[in-house]
Formats: sequence, C-alpha cells, structure tokens
Amino acid sequence: MNKTPKIIVAHPGKQHSFRLATALKQKDMLYKYLTTVYYKRNSKVLPLIDKLTQGKLSHSINSRKCEFLDDNDVVQFYSFASLIILLLVRINNNGKIYHAWNNWITNRFGIKVAKYAIKNRIDVVIMYDTTADTCFQYLKRKAPHIKLVIDSSAACNEYVVKTFERDLQSHPEGNLRQEAEHFWNKQQRECLSRERFNTDIYLVPSLYCKRSLLPYINSTQKIFVQPYGSNFKIEEKKEFFIGNRLNFLFLGQVSYRKGAHYLLQAFSEMQNENIKLYMVGMYDKNAELYSKYRNLSNVEFCGFVGHNKIQEYFMKSEIMIIPSLSEGMTLAGLEGLSQGVPLICTETSGVNDLINNYENGIVIREQDASEILNAVKWFILHTANIPKMSKNACNTAREYTWDRYYSRMGELCKYIFFEDSLSSKVGECDFR
Repeated sequence: MNKTPKIIVAHPGKQHSFRLATALKQKDMLYKYLTTVYYKRNSKVLPLIDKLTQGKLSHSINSRKCEFLDDNDVVQFYSFASLIILLLVRINNNGKIYHAWNNWITNRFGIKVAKYAIKNRIDVVIMYDTTADTCFQYLKRKAPHIKLVIDSSAACNEYVVKTFERDLQSHPEGNLRQEAEHFWNKQQRECLSRERFNTDIYLVPSLYCKRSLLPYINSTQKIFVQPYGSNFKIEEKKEFFIGNRLNFLFLGQVSYRKGAHYLLQAFSEMQNENIKLYMVGMYDKNAELYSKYRNLSNVEFCGFVGHNKIQEYFMKSEIMIIPSLSEGMTLAGLEGLSQGVPLICTETSGVNDLINNYENGIVIREQDASEILNAVKWFILHTANIPKMSKNACNTAREYTWDRYYSRMGELCKYIFFEDSLSSKVGECDFR
C-alpha cells in the first residue's frame, strides 16, 4: 500500500480507542473516528440529557471526549439509542434488557461502519474484540480488499477459558465461574471465533496476548505488539518502610480472576509483624475469600478507593503484587512503576514484559502461591535493593507513557499499512 491509507477507528463504546485514534492522527493517518456517544465541544443535547437524568450519566458522558481529536474527526451513529445503554449500565449491567439492547446497538453500529467504509473507499478498518463481528462479516462479503484490524486489550478468550478451567479444578470451592461467566457464554465465543477468522491483523499490548492468539489464527494473519502507557504522572519515591514495615500492595477487585486467592494464601503462610499487605479494591464481605482471610494480622482489606487516594497507597507501599490469572496489560502495574513501586507480577499479567528480574521487579508463574511467597521472601531478605529498584521502576515507566505509545504506535502503523505487503519479520515490530 504505497499511497497514504485511509484508516478509520471504530468503537461503539470507548475502551482505549481514543489512544489509537490519537496516535494515527499525529501521523496524519486517521480518516475518521467512528463511535456512538461523543461529547462534542458545541454539544447542547448531552448536557441537557445529563440534567434530565439528574447527573446519573455525568461521568459516562464527560469521559466520551478526547482532547486530541477535533469534532470534525468524529462521526457518530445511534447516539440516542446508546445513551440508553449508559443509563442501563448504571442500573444493572447484568440484566437481560441491557445485554439485548447492547447487542442490538453493537450489531447495527457494525453495519453502519461497514457501509461508511465502502462509501468512503476506506483502506483499513480498525475495531475492537466483541464489537467487530457484524462489521467484519459484511466487509468480507462486500469489500474483501479492505484490511480488517482488531485492536485487542485482552488475551484470546479460548486460551483464557483453559486457564480458568485449570483454576476451577484446583479451587472448586471458588466462584471464578460466576465472576467470569461471560468467558463461557456460547454466543460470545462464537462471535469471537468469527472475528478471529475474518481479522487480517491484530494489535495487542503484550507478548502474553500474542501467545494466547497464536494457536487460534491462521498462518496469514499477523500480530503486532505495542504496550500501553501509564495514566499517572511519574513520581520518584522518597520514603520507604513507613511504619518500619515492608508494605505490599494489591490493587484491583478481590477476586479469583485477579488471583487474590493465591496471594492471600501466601500471606497466610507468612505471619510476620514487619510486613503488611494492603488489599485495595472492592470485595464482598459475604464471599469465601474475605471470610477465610479477614483475620490475618498482616493483611488489611481497604475496599474501593477513589483515583486520588490510590496514589496514597502507592506512596506508602514498597512493592506491588499482581497475581492475575489473565490480563492483556494491567494498567495498574504501569501506574505502580510510575510511582516507583517495583512489581511482583505473573507471566499472564501483560506488564511482565516490562520487568527485568531483580532490577525493577520479579516475574512469577501464575496460579502458584509458593511463587508469590518466594518473591516476598526475596524482598524481605534484600530490602537494601528496594530504593534502587524503585528508581529503575520510574525509569521503566518513562519508556511507557501515552506519549511514547502515540509515537511507537504511529510508527508501527506506518510500517504495517504503508508496505505493499506485510513483512514476514513480524518480530521486528514487537517492542522487545
């Protein structure tokens, strides 16, 4: 493709689509960004709807805008119908009405995107997993010359299900199946399977995501890795061992999917007065995980905290632990590094790609409490290394800001879409 390609980015919601659209715009490759609800600068309707709903949609509406995109960069379809989705998600995002309405919007939006791409002679359509099925089916039939790209933030569904099923075998008492029921949903799995079949190119944030996809795609498809950026300003840590303790931090929902059961098991086997684990995130007081471990003297269940208060926990924690069973690339890990907090993270956390063992953290196997225990013990025995590792964590984060993402992703897209054919040297475009 020697000419400048006409590329559209399309998402009925948001996710990180603003980031990719920004990267393409900075390289003059974005034709349009297509979505449903978008807060344009001269909008009078959205503020009125926000007022009519008594502020229930304030956060959702205000987050649907991007400072780097001009209003004329954005094309909207089904805006009013999608506002109902935003309201339903506030009421009950697990209800049948929500799922039925959301599926209807996603499918109708996909057809609109496909027709828009054909009408405007678009060269590349970039969409997101679970939203692209209808669009890609239409384009494969009507305009097979258009390159179809998935920008995926998660590991392959089929691969993750196998991981979860192993965990269910070893922890049948857990409620992982209930936490992640949608991974087993037949309709969604069929949708994702069709998306994989029709997708020409994948953009993923980690080598783990790439590894999870490889068994399920054909040899002509390509996968390119480009990591995300931190949402936090980089702050070098100045104080360590507050309260004369070595403090560890878990950030996320206290759930089996996040690997909290392995983390809590590890700390239950280490009754040490000089260590503390802050479990920051939502938890169910009636759940087995909380009732089993709530009385541990070295663990504090902190509950959900706002974005501003999270920084306080980064400040008073020396080490962050990410025991997740599967993450595309956990942004919490990037945020921890940006605050000078080295990581203990699993090989399936995505952020493990950024870790050099014993320099800015330790990478461990997933689904293994003993691995967590051994990593914690290493830090206890090597506290003198932590200030240096903290500086290294900040230095790593400087390489993975959103500005760096825009630059790297823009260059990667130029490489992909400006060539006559895709190079077989896919690895040269991986970030490592």
